[in-house]
Amino acid sequence: MSSLDLRILDDTDDSVNKVIGRYSDGKAVEILRRYLEPGGDLSIGEATKLIDDMLPSPDERDLHFQLGNFGCLTLEQAQQIPYDHPAQMRFARLLQRLQRSYKLNEICCTDEGSKIYASMHSFRTAVQEWYDPGFESGTDEEAYWINIAAFIARLAALDILDGTLWAISTMKDALESEPSAKYYRSYISAAALWILCAGQWLCNEVLRPQEANPCGAGIWEIEGLYTGPTHGLERWEFWQKAFAAAVENEHATDECKKLALRAVNLMEGLARDGLIVSGPIGTDALSPYGRIFDYLGESPRLLKSVLVYLPSIGLHMRFGKYARSERNKKNAEILTLDGDYLIAHNLSSIRNVQKYLTHPEITVLTNIITMGIEDALPRKLRRKLREDLLAANDEFVRDIPKVELHVHIEGTLTAELRWKLAQRNGLQVKFGNSPELQSMEELRYAMNSAEPKTEDEEREFFFASYYGAFDTLKTKQDYFDLAMNYFETVATMNVRYCEVFFDPQGHTSRGISWDVMMGGFKEAHVKPSVCSSWIMCFLRDLSPEDAMDHYMAALPYRDMITGIGLDSNEYHRPPLLFQEVFSLARRDGFRITMHCDVGQDNTHEHIRQVASEMGGNGADRIDHGLNAADRPELVDLILKRDIGMTICPWAYMRYQTYSELGSKMRLLFDAGIRLTINSDDPAFMDDAWILHNLLLTKHFGFTDEEIVTLAQNAISISWAMQSTKNQIMREIDAVYKRFYPD
Repeated sequence: MSSLDLRILDDTDDSVNKVIGRYSDGKAVEILRRYLEPGGDLSIGEATKLIDDMLPSPDERDLHFQLGNFGCLTLEQAQQIPYDHPAQMRFARLLQRLQRSYKLNEICCTDEGSKIYASMHSFRTAVQEWYDPGFESGTDEEAYWINIAAFIARLAALDILDGTLWAISTMKDALESEPSAKYYRSYISAAALWILCAGQWLCNEVLRPQEANPCGAGIWEIEGLYTGPTHGLERWEFWQKAFAAAVENEHATDECKKLALRAVNLMEGLARDGLIVSGPIGTDALSPYGRIFDYLGESPRLLKSVLVYLPSIGLHMRFGKYARSERNKKNAEILTLDGDYLIAHNLSSIRNVQKYLTHPEITVLTNIITMGIEDALPRKLRRKLREDLLAANDEFVRDIPKVELHVHIEGTLTAELRWKLAQRNGLQVKFGNSPELQSMEELRYAMNSAEPKTEDEEREFFFASYYGAFDTLKTKQDYFDLAMNYFETVATMNVRYCEVFFDPQGHTSRGISWDVMMGGFKEAHVKPSVCSSWIMCFLRDLSPEDAMDHYMAALPYRDMITGIGLDSNEYHRPPLLFQEVFSLARRDGFRITMHCDVGQDNTHEHIRQVASEMGGNGADRIDHGLNAADRPELVDLILKRDIGMTICPWAYMRYQTYSELGSKMRLLFDAGIRLTINSDDPAFMDDAWILHNLLLTKHFGFTDEEIVTLAQNAISISWAMQSTKNQIMREIDAVYKRFYPD
């Protein structure tokens, strides 16, 4: 991570170091340096407190001007931080914390002509002075302007300021007019960064109806190349096409083209999610959105809140709970309010809402806008996405050498192999509560068509399906076939090295001996198709004593086993329950890693335990852990301890919205955490292997260069021999130079 050189640009002004009260610009910059510089000695909490302590309190009215000084200083420092440096987001998070201070919420101005700093929203006054591209192309000022565009976008995304004026102005200047060649790359880059840094926020602003944006309506006026409605999907898609055109424009630099391409890809996913409206049901939180039907997705479980405007009778209906229709439990919900009924069918497309909605007194509901998916994509849409990603035929992602650090060998048991093993061992095949399946096609259909209705049901369904498949593994040949099937499959995707999880307790509990299990794995392990090592995982829903017993039993096989892990159902099973066995493993020389599944109860505390306590002073890696993105202190902890994270994007689409998943990955990546991309349990997750997970990551807006960084991260945090690491690093470099010779 490159170092920063933050400074006060006008260093000839002696007043910058003059302390009045408790504040000076010089002191503030020194605190920011200590917090933002890579390897700095201040945490976000410490830096926030130091700055807050310097600022005047509400009763120090003669010192209120210092808040204005700090606002301008903030922007001066932010423009010096490159837009893609992790310090930008860390700086924004610090301001987000400062926003909570009573000093910034209660102060008002008294002097005539001075700025009102009633809250951090007052930054917009200072921002307006900076946000003007009066620069010469290729100068520091041009870079500063692009950097500040990204920073303001981050502040808007975090609700620190209202960025509508600057966002829409930037998009109109860059995409709805014809900027001169002199400024083209700067305008396009700045606009792309608004998408990449504040995409979901901006998507909400564009897709919500005009009535919901009463303030600053003038900025939305139509002029220039775009001639459609002020708000809606049409304008969003116009911008997306303009970015696509920029990728081919002769005036765009290579860096500008990369940003534009990332924007195109991310806008596609954001349009799929659409507008996400939130607010407590039963309050007026959603009332400004009048004409929004907040139905999101195809599955009944996604119907969280409804707000519908019926123009012909002037009725607003709001529903927070729903009841299944007795007439059609599968395809519709009937919602009631004071005797009025609305039938909301499962929608095959959010654009076809009007033909699916009916009302007893109205034939067609006019002016209803549907906005996005509040929950995960249904299975059939995930599989359609998988097909679309493959159809794009991305040769770079296919060819790049890959390292996989998070895959459960039992999770690679495909329908075809499971059926083969069951036939060989004379076993019946069932899936969940289904009766005996009669063919491999029935098994494949059962694995690919089941759609649990709630997140808890999804989790229970997954574990039941996953562990139920273990029963077909009986002999050494079965275990060999399981491992070889994985190795041969990923070899075709150019996986060069992998570290494979296995769950011995799920096998020994069925009477399978260690020699049978490990013997089969070892015969596959020595084959030359893919270089591998193994990570033995304890099932956290079993006892710590059983984990210790299995640890001792595994020691004769440590020539294969590199690390010790923790997986299975995390509910009420914090990592510290297993501290003893992991501390022993650390003393015995094993590497350690633990799952912190997405969206679990107490997940933030579990991540903290894994990062700071397990094994004595924290694990070497965290498996999943995506919710670390919710807490700046966890991001700081993981970054400071240089802990790698094994991320499995496809797995999270069962629980996360498309845009939420992409934004969390981007936040962790931009912070400088060493993320890696992996497949988890591909046979149980839409047949999505590491190739599909990388293609999905690129669809979130990650560039080819960033895909290389993710691949290099996997090598650097792996536990492979250094010679293996060096070889794969050279192979990655060769592939990159083949596609990008300059």
